[in-house]
Amino acid sequence: MSVIDVFPKRPIQLAYYYHRPTWWYLILICIGIAAMAYEGYSAIPSLVDDYQLRAGGRVALQSSLVCHMRAVNDCEFDAQYVTADGSSYTRHVELYTVFQEPDQKSDFIVRYEAAAPQHISTSWGAHLLVNRTLTLMLTVMFLLMAVAYVLLLLVNPRRMRSKLAAIGAQPTPLEVKFEGAVPGSGYVDISFSWTDAAGHPRTASTELQGTSEPFWLDATKTKMLAVAGPEGQTHLLDAALASVGLTSQERVRIIQTRDGSLDAGVALGGKFRASA
Repeated sequence: MSVIDVFPKRPIQLAYYYHRPTWWYLILICIGIAAMAYEGYSAIPSLVDDYQLRAGGRVALQSSLVCHMRAVNDCEFDAQYVTADGSSYTRHVELYTVFQEPDQKSDFIVRYEAAAPQHISTSWGAHLLVNRTLTLMLTVMFLLMAVAYVLLLLVNPRRMRSKLAAIGAQPTPLEVKFEGAVPGSGYVDISFSWTDAAGHPRTASTELQGTSEPFWLDATKTKMLAVAGPEGQTHLLDAALASVGLTSQERVRIIQTRDGSLDAGVALGGKFRASA
């Protein structure tokens, strides 16, 4: 008789460990998202002006720049220019780029909109137009992924509770194969594989708290005990079976059945016996 045979055929309650991010971690991520969003938003006005005026705007009588500053991917300067009627203007410009910066040896030329001289296009900005457009698109994609990641961190506990409730309503004990373990801060993420009833290979993982081990089914620690739900959801059980709502008698019977199988393996020439 195996552990699979003696596992109770009734609804059970399943507990879980979920590595919750600290509030400081979430705050830092949100600050990073806000900073990147601000950088991208600040670069949009000059990008739009460059698209509209790079070829059709009027060339300023005089063009110069001051306060040139270059960060990792942000070039800022104040463009000073004189329009056809002799009026002087100063416009702050931000060029948001990746791995490219303006050619500082090239001429700096300002084009402006006659009806609204505060809207300008610079030769530096027009030269980097493709790079700036791609940079902004990548920034938007990264921001969307970052926001999705934060939302995932917040909704994961609810999804986990729903998943375990579905498994516990119709649990099926399952022998799975150990694939690997990735330790984290206060937890270990154990991945495993199995073949479902249709013959398809499946993989999943479960986080166990601290240095907890899974419920091993063999002495060489390659097979583990998990429970599966009707839709194929799976949850790995810990060595003490503390995460599953069993009676004391059921827990003892499962452990004794596993240990008895290992003892039988030793008697038949097995290598060694694993501890519970």
